[in-house]
Amino acid sequence: MVEKFEVIIVGGGIVGATTACALAHGGVNVALLDMFNPQRQWTDDSVDIRVSALTKASQNILETVGAWEGMVQRGVGPYKDMRVWDAKADGELHFDCADTIFNELGHIVENRVTVAALWDKLETLPTASCISDAKVSQMQALEQGRMLTLEDGQQFEA
Repeated sequence: MVEKFEVIIVGGGIVGATTACALAHGGVNVALLDMFNPQRQWTDDSVDIRVSALTKASQNILETVGAWEGMVQRGVGPYKDMRVWDAKADGELHFDCADTIFNELGHIVENRVTVAALWDKLETLPTASCISDAKVSQMQALEQGRMLTLEDGQQFEA
């Protein structure tokens, strides 16, 4: 049996999951496929070495799609200034919230925190389907759209 969606996104990381959330919030019937099952729980003493410096604009997007609250509950850390440089060049950039109307420039967030909050939110949206452990084996062009076949034989059409 072929499951049909308006949009299929392959890759459930930060970008794919955010896009799926935004589309589902707009009423689009979307499937998010990822070859892994994202980590949703961890011990307090574990650390994800992959982090993102999220700006206020990124925070606004995550608030709009309903994931920010879940991220705050899991842990985010504000940053007030940031220096960026290149080891091979003399230039340096310095960003400071003192130059803005904000109390901070944004937040440093472990990537697993962002992904977990996005997937949690997606699971509450009626037009979103999250499929983990999904390994695409074939993509076929149709007259209108595409057909994806997974290694386990499941098929999806958009």
